[in-house]
Amino acid sequence: MKKFKKMVSLILTGLMLLGTCSNALAATPATPAIPEGITYDLNSYDLTKPFTEKKTFTDSNGQTVEVINKYTPKPQTRGSETKDAVEGFWESYMSYGAFGMSFTFDLSKSSNGGWTISNAGDLLVYAFVVNIKSSSVTIGRATSSASSPARVTGSAKCSLLDAYGVSLFNGTMTLKVTVSHSGVVTTTW
Repeated sequence: MKKFKKMVSLILTGLMLLGTCSNALAATPATPAIPEGITYDLNSYDLTKPFTEKKTFTDSNGQTVEVINKYTPKPQTRGSETKDAVEGFWESYMSYGAFGMSFTFDLSKSSNGGWTISNAGDLLVYAFVVNIKSSSVTIGRATSSASSPARVTGSAKCSLLDAYGVSLFNGTMTLKVTVSHSGVVTTTW
């Protein structure tokens, strides 16, 4: 009887180990993380024509993140038909399901060969079932240099309260656009 109990114990232990190993081997690979930024080079675009860059990502929960950057060149002024357009209106937009943000700014080639951001505004913030405490769009650095990009940031302080007014979440939503001296645009959120 002792041998029978030992044999049953060994068989059951073996089956449990085999079951554990097969579950571990059958595990699905992790979903790649959503990048927290997109980058592209303005030098690869004809800045006399409008363009839109749109990127869509899906997180591990199936939630879609959409980032859109749209450029519209300003009309050329009289007498400047020999110069290419190097100035335009920029709109950056980020949507992550129930919340999102967008803002606009002017982008122009500066006299030092870099880029200048000006006239930032038209901030739009939306969030479902979240209280937006304050929001702003600010130019952190107007003109790029060889060592530091021009940058503009939209931000919103948000809170989520339960039915009794107890804070469940406090945080800041941000959307930032930088333009390097060489014309590389990076949008992060």
